[in-house]
Amino acid sequence: MISTHMVSERRIAELDGLRGIAVGMVLVWHFVGALIDQGLGGWTKLVYGLTIFGRTGVDLFFVLSGFLITGILLDRRQSPARFLQSFYVRRLLRIAPSYLVLVAIFWAAVAAGARNDVFNSDTPLWHHLTFTQNWWMAEHDRWGPSAISVTWSVAIEEQFYLAFPLMVLLTPYKRLPVLLLAIALGSAVFRAMAWLLHDSAFTMYVHTLSRLDGLAAGAVIAWACRHQGFEAWMTRHGAALQRLFTRLLWLIPLFLIAIRINLPLNMALWGHSYLTVVYALAVLLILKRLDRGGIGALRQAWLTRLGAVSYTVYLFHPLFLACAFLIARRPERVSTLYDAGLAAAALCATLIWAAFSLKFLERPLTKAGRKLRY
Repeated sequence: MISTHMVSERRIAELDGLRGIAVGMVLVWHFVGALIDQGLGGWTKLVYGLTIFGRTGVDLFFVLSGFLITGILLDRRQSPARFLQSFYVRRLLRIAPSYLVLVAIFWAAVAAGARNDVFNSDTPLWHHLTFTQNWWMAEHDRWGPSAISVTWSVAIEEQFYLAFPLMVLLTPYKRLPVLLLAIALGSAVFRAMAWLLHDSAFTMYVHTLSRLDGLAAGAVIAWACRHQGFEAWMTRHGAALQRLFTRLLWLIPLFLIAIRINLPLNMALWGHSYLTVVYALAVLLILKRLDRGGIGALRQAWLTRLGAVSYTVYLFHPLFLACAFLIARRPERVSTLYDAGLAAAALCATLIWAAFSLKFLERPLTKAGRKLRY
């Protein structure tokens, strides 16, 4: 089992690879499944039905974020005053630059007169600047302009980063997992009630209170990895957890059938909870393997590099995709080889921009942030 020191001080390549898988899943869904014209034949329905699993990459992101951020908080909770200032500044320098570039590009296009499904002023600017656009989406039951709609999940993570450090500092260490499990359970109940009582697919999907279980699950793992008896517990129960994980993976076909029949109902009642458990177990089992050489497949260079740019790729891919079809004056749908070429060009542009942003914007600012000691 990975030691507490390794969790605290080491950058874990396998988790970078897992982050690469998460964003890759989202890309497969948005560039293939959600785009393909289902009128082309029965095979397209099969492609759609399989690639829709890619949308769950966001659930994996939440678990990873909960684990990584909680680990930072737990390792530095003994010096709260200095730590909080450094934590918030370093998070801001990590999240804000790419995000603000996207917001600036989007609103520049709106100011220039763009008015369509991609660029419009439906979502007020102040929601984007305060990371509350997910609340607007939940209230109005729509995504808003597609170029910037994926930022709902970034908003949830920012709200988590703002509130959670205080919770960690104010909660007795031994009681923290109880609180986290209560938050996870409460989030699952809120999500179900949002659908059952209000029939709101958006509230159950994008509202902050509907998506805290993944973050809380990751946080519990971070706490457990730092608990004195956890290595012994994992030694005793690791095989059982592996069997449980395997059996849950066998349920993926059932999950895909269920969401094909009624996506919002099944996601609200059990789908997101199922994914939280699956992805939390994946993280846990990866950590268990680290002291035995790790998992080579997750350390492949291309995958860890994709993980390194995953944030900017996630933010910008809808913008590049929509603009490619707008410039070509084509509906955002893959019906011909030409359309497929447009989607491929948009994907390449996204990856190139993300690599550029990482080298010239994100890394320099992140490096500057590291000068602030926890």
